[in-house]
Amino acid sequence: MSNRRRARPWPAPAWWCSALAQAARDAAERAYPNECCGLVYTSPSAGECPRLHVLRGHMTPTRCDADARDVIDFAYALAAQGGQVVATFHSHPTGQAGFSLRDEQLDAWAGVHLVLVWRADGWQEQWYATRLCAT
Repeated sequence: MSNRRRARPWPAPAWWCSALAQAARDAAERAYPNECCGLVYTSPSAGECPRLHVLRGHMTPTRCDADARDVIDFAYALAAQGGQVVATFHSHPTGQAGFSLRDEQLDAWAGVHLVLVWRADGWQEQWYATRLCAT
């Protein structure tokens, strides 16, 4: 029996807004034709509106390997601010729909995840949950 959590489609969280959606699409567009990945976070210094942190690293059209130093620096800075990661996001510029086994590793950061999938008419938002969580 596997302990692996299966990602399932999930509605966009109540805090998701057009400004965050545009920032995520902009990050995906800048990285295209490669993937981009990042974290959505809240912190007292950010106010009530969540923000995006786009991770640096080695990106290809089918893979996003975040730079370890960037992840560590971000995690320490966020902890010092009393913040928390509320979601992850990444793009699938090749048009692959769904949440892959590799994507499920993002569960270490948050239980909800945005995948931006490239389509002929632009980036399509697909939300997933890997565990029960408050949105």
